[in-house]
Amino acid sequence: MVRASRSSRRRALALALALGSTGARLARADAPAEPRPSRTAQLALADGHAARVELYVAPDGERGFVTIRDSSRVWTSPLYPLWGLWTADLDGDGIDELLLGVRSTTRGGDANAPSRTVWVMGWDGRGLYPIWRGSGLARPLLALRVHTPDGTRRAELLARERASGSARGCVETLYRWTGFGFRARARRPATCPSSYVQTTVDRPARAGAKE
Repeated sequence: MVRASRSSRRRALALALALGSTGARLARADAPAEPRPSRTAQLALADGHAARVELYVAPDGERGFVTIRDSSRVWTSPLYPLWGLWTADLDGDGIDELLLGVRSTTRGGDANAPSRTVWVMGWDGRGLYPIWRGSGLARPLLALRVHTPDGTRRAELLARERASGSARGCVETLYRWTGFGFRARARRPATCPSSYVQTTVDRPARAGAKE
């Protein structure tokens, strides 16, 4: 009974995504029997095991939800204005944090609203809890990937961003977690992404010299 209820919740949320993206009146039978995730990832836990994380995003990319499979339990989040998902051990303690790409309606810096932000969330076995849901990064964010330097356990972020001020083009910035937010460690000019599709690279080239 529990599994059926949780599966029904996923189907109901998938139907809500379809309704929100098309504006059509769909019958419940039109919802997929088991929606397919847009992205999956493994979340390293304190007991040495890993939970399976799945991201479901509407066809228009405006909303989504997350499910976490921890042992026999399946947890489903509410709908969020999601655009991406990553797992990363930001502090090097062997336990992953969950990074959610969330669209914010708050204007910050030279970014137009809605803008792309990153939330850092933790998992306690019963649900997600916020670690950091601050403002966006230093510049308008276009794309993001997780980077773990060789010989370390502490993940960093490589962000493709629009150049600030009157400068044209884009930059790639290397960010490190400070415990409450991210600090830029290096930045270099970069090619602007042709699309805003999320990418994941295990060992991308390090950013250039520090500013």
